[in-house]
Amino acid sequence: MKEIPSKFRAAVFYGPGRISVDSKREFQPLRVSEYDNNATNIKSNSRGTILKVRSCCVCGYDARVFRNGHRKVKPPIVLGHEICAETLEDTSIMSAGTRVAVYPVLPCLSCKYCYYKMYNLCTNMQEVGSTLDGGFAEYMHIPQETVQIGGLLPLPDSLGDDEASLIEPLACCLNGISQISHNGRSIYRRGSSNALQTDDKSVAIIGDGPIGLIHLQLFKNLLRTKPILIGKISERMDIARSLGAKRTFFSNNTDATVSEILQFSDSDGYDLVVVASSDPSALELATMIASKGSTISVFAGIKEKSAGNAATLDPNIIHYNQISVTGSFSSTPDNFKQAIQIATDKVVDLSKIVTRQCSLDRITDALFLTENYKGLRTAVIP
Repeated sequence: MKEIPSKFRAAVFYGPGRISVDSKREFQPLRVSEYDNNATNIKSNSRGTILKVRSCCVCGYDARVFRNGHRKVKPPIVLGHEICAETLEDTSIMSAGTRVAVYPVLPCLSCKYCYYKMYNLCTNMQEVGSTLDGGFAEYMHIPQETVQIGGLLPLPDSLGDDEASLIEPLACCLNGISQISHNGRSIYRRGSSNALQTDDKSVAIIGDGPIGLIHLQLFKNLLRTKPILIGKISERMDIARSLGAKRTFFSNNTDATVSEILQFSDSDGYDLVVVASSDPSALELATMIASKGSTISVFAGIKEKSAGNAATLDPNIIHYNQISVTGSFSSTPDNFKQAIQIATDKVVDLSKIVTRQCSLDRITDALFLTENYKGLRTAVIP
């Protein structure tokens, strides 16, 4: 067993635009958020497991919470949910010093979704980095419920810490793809042919950020398609082409751009369209380029509505073109297991996604880089 400190350094979020490093942060008791009034099965005195954080990447969600706050985030709290950490104690399933990927969902284990192990849809869930202290810290507390559902997953030595912190978004992408055409089942088995038949489908990905580029690698290398990617930043579009995008387009929703995108498809549009951008206009663009009988996957959380900037979805286009719209949120521990295999086998090269490192003291720099689309993922190293 390694020594567990009572106080440690952590970047604490105090409200929109306010975050600073507290050198005397203490482990917080598990708390039930105000909107989780029915979370009767969560034990506030559950000790769980203490982890030493090795790397935590900054998600676009973290940057948006930092800038604007969020209805489910109650300051003061430590953000960060894309985490590679190290165990400090021996347990029945792993020894101290084991590197692990951290599943960030804390389920209630009493609702119908938890019964079917759909923990990401838990009615009374809490989340690491949103309602529980997250990974922008030297140490963190993982409740027993997360351990109980297999939410700490050992990592192979071949994955670096920064790559391993991206197991979480990779797992989320796998969950999204499984909702499109595989009814939530596993889409990857080592040593066997992939059962998800999509090689004859045309695929368009809207979003040139880390999530869009992970989807790109999955569709190309795992599902054997030749996806196009629609984005806004030249440097990211260059990376997309290096990762195998069949074609890249700059998005601006003009008739000329939409016409060009459609002309590149083999028919009257694309069979699968993934919305991997939080920009409300991305949803409208998806309906413009989706073919009849297609599927639109709304992967990204769309920015909150504002005057003149609301996401729109024409129901008549959905109706007359017989388009299916599916969504996905977070992931399950099974998605994490698949993600570790896929990253280890380099089906998806996560090293291409981490483009910067920042120390904990430079947390505001890391958030600034993320919200201003500088590079791809920035890893915060405590």
